[in-house]
Amino acid sequence: MNQLTLSDWTCIDDRLPKNAEDVIVFSDDKYQIDIGFLMNGKWFSDRGELHTVTHWMPLPNPPSEVV
Repeated sequence: MNQLTLSDWTCIDDRLPKNAEDVIVFSDDKYQIDIGFLMNGKWFSDRGELHTVTHWMPLPNPPSEVV
C-alpha cells in the first residue's frame, strides 16, 4: 500500500484548487483530514465550513474494477 508523503500535499499559500472541486484537505485544527472544496474563498466539507485548512491534494482516481 502506498503512503502519502508531505510532497503529495499542496500548501494553500502556493496554489488553490478550482472553485467547487472536491479535494482531500488537511486542517491544522486537531490534524484533521477530510474531503472538502473551496467556494468563494472559504473551505467547506459536508459537515459545514472548515476554518483551518492548510494543505490539499486531488482525489485519487476511482478503482478500475469493482469486486
